[in-house]
Amino acid sequence: MTTDKREASGFSGEANAITRRTAMRGAATLAAVTFGGALVVPQVSHAFCDEPDPLWAHYVSVNDQVVRVKSTIGQPSTKVFTRLIGSRREQKRAKVHPVVFVPDAGFPMEYLEPLQALAESQRQLLFYDPCGSGASKLSPENATQTYSVQASIDELDAVVRSRLGPDLARKSGGIHIWAHGTGARVALLWAHALGASQSRPDVKLDDLPCVRSLVLESPAWSYPDFVLETPANLIGGGSIASEKLRACAVEALSAANPAALKAIGSARLPQWPVNTQPGTLPPVLVLESIRDESIDSPESRQQLEMALRSSVKVERVSVQGANHAPHLDRNNEQLLRATVDFLDG
Repeated sequence: MTTDKREASGFSGEANAITRRTAMRGAATLAAVTFGGALVVPQVSHAFCDEPDPLWAHYVSVNDQVVRVKSTIGQPSTKVFTRLIGSRREQKRAKVHPVVFVPDAGFPMEYLEPLQALAESQRQLLFYDPCGSGASKLSPENATQTYSVQASIDELDAVVRSRLGPDLARKSGGIHIWAHGTGARVALLWAHALGASQSRPDVKLDDLPCVRSLVLESPAWSYPDFVLETPANLIGGGSIASEKLRACAVEALSAANPAALKAIGSARLPQWPVNTQPGTLPPVLVLESIRDESIDSPESRQQLEMALRSSVKVERVSVQGANHAPHLDRNNEQLLRATVDFLDG
C-alpha cells in the first residue's frame, strides 16, 4: 500500500491517513511486530486479489492497529493485528453501519480481500488476523498458546470493542457481523452472549451492545478430520493446487495457522445453549455455495440449525462460488449484491 498525503477523512487521532489501495499485505507483518499503538504503513503486494484495483480503492481510508486481547479462560494476553477500512464520517452520512469480518479458524484476513468491495457502500469494514495467523504472530510468552472457540470469542470481543466501541452501542445503531466457516460459530456464540447481557440493570438501554445482523458464508460448527488436513480444503478445495488460487488466497494459505484450524475446527464444545429462546439473535443471512461439497457432520448441522432457530429471521441464498469460499470466485457479484441488499434491508 502506498500512502497518499492528502487530508485525512473520517479518522481522529494519530492514525489519520488516506491510503491508496494497491494491495493489503507487504510491510504489515513487519510493522505489526512493533505492537505499538496505531499503525498506518506503506505496503506493496499483489493487485486487488490479482484483479485491477477498483477506482474506490484508491481513495479509501485504511487504519491499522494492534489490539491487546485479555483472556477470560486464564491464558496469557495476546496481540491481534486489525485493519479498519472506510470513514466513520462518510458512513454516518450514508446512514449505514459498520461490518466486522470473522475469518474461518486459523485464517488471516488476506483471503477475505474481495469483500473489501463492500467499502463502496460507505460502510466501515473491520478485518483482523486471528492470533497466530497473518500479522498476528505469536510472541515468546504465547509460544504455548492454546487455541479454542472461547479464545476466539474473546478475540472478537476485544477487536470490536477496541476499534468500534462507540458504534457497538444501541444508541449508535450497532454493527453487522460477516463470518465464514467456523467463524460463524464464533460470531453466533458472541452475539448470543451479548444478547444475554441486555438485562443488566447497571447499564442504560441505549448503551447496551447491539448486533444488527449476521451474514454467514458457508457456516460450519465444526469440520470432519479430513477437512482439517490442509487449509486449502477450506478456500479452494483440496484438489485445487494453490498456484491456481487467487493471489489473496495463496497469501492466506502461506500465513494460515494449521494448529488453530485443527483445534477450533474439531472442537465439540461449547455447544449452542439449549435453553435459548426464539428471537434472541438478530436477522441472519446464510450464503451457501451451490457447488459446496458437504464437509460438515450431522452434529455440526444440528448445532447450526439450533442456533439459527434462535434468530428473529433467517434468509438463505444459494450463490455461485468456489466450493466452500464463494467470495473468492471471480464472479462473486451475486454474493456481494445479496450481502448489500440484506444489510440495507
